[in-house]
Amino acid sequence: LQYGVGLGAEARQPGSDGDLTENAASLRFASYGILPLGKNWQLAPSVIAQHSEDRYRDGDRYDWATFNLRVSQGISAHFALLYEASWQYMDLNPNGRSYRYNDNVYQYQAVRGDFYKLTFAPTFKVGDVFDIKARPEIRFFVTWMNWDKDLDRYAINDDFGSKGFTAGGTWNFGVQTEIWF
Repeated sequence: LQYGVGLGAEARQPGSDGDLTENAASLRFASYGILPLGKNWQLAPSVIAQHSEDRYRDGDRYDWATFNLRVSQGISAHFALLYEASWQYMDLNPNGRSYRYNDNVYQYQAVRGDFYKLTFAPTFKVGDVFDIKARPEIRFFVTWMNWDKDLDRYAINDDFGSKGFTAGGTWNFGVQTEIWF
């Protein structure tokens, strides 16, 4: 459980968002773990929820909750298949907060809706596939994600750098590596 005010209202990385108001306040709850299910299976559920208000201007409010389940299937000592499902609900009310885009000033829009994704990721590890700290690791993934169309209205330039990145479902393919020192 985390509570923060001012710059501390950025619960994920306190102090990292210099645009927060002095009155910004947030409350964040997170719970996660790993549950072994026999020799070759693990479940990793998580839930994270946050309420924040007066973040960027008095009267704004940002609420969201995320539920995630990752299932790991050990195929060998160094190879596993990961299956992951996530759902997030967002209720965002920026209360007139504005932004500049292409020399024009726009306002963020109040939106609410769901975001969901499914991922399949074959994973190779040098260490034991069920050791959370074992690295290095390389993961090839395919993800399908979608969200409610209402969320597209939040900002006209909020497309994650991909023109036309809007609701309707999208596939992502990639490689992720992790090395810890």
